[in-house]
Amino acid sequence: MFPKGKGGPMNNEVIKLKKFAEHRIEKRKLIDRYYSVQFSLTQKVPIYQFKLKDISPDGLCFIVKEKSKILEKIKANDIINMTFCAADAPKDTTCFKTKIIHITPDKSGKYKNHYLVGFSIIEDQTESIRLV
Repeated sequence: MFPKGKGGPMNNEVIKLKKFAEHRIEKRKLIDRYYSVQFSLTQKVPIYQFKLKDISPDGLCFIVKEKSKILEKIKANDIINMTFCAADAPKDTTCFKTKIIHITPDKSGKYKNHYLVGFSIIEDQTESIRLV
């Protein structure tokens, strides 16, 4: 018998799977709703824009060419305000405070000679904005 409130090892695995599924559902909502992200590191130009990719079970990312100057300017744990552009209406955007989780080279995969920049949304910065 398991202690009260404990479901044993099998129950713990079910809970982990449910949390993973919830995370994937939230991520699917983002990738279905948003097509790309854009941001500026200096609040001036240049504005960097990247298409969102869903290629990892851990989170969304964008792809950067290995010789891109942006790789000299960002690093893991950076907090960046990113504007997410809607897939069906590019002028409809939402700003999120995001954290760079990893910057990983893809040496032999589909994105050879590129880096995968994984990020996590920390908080919603504003309500939806419409760019004109």
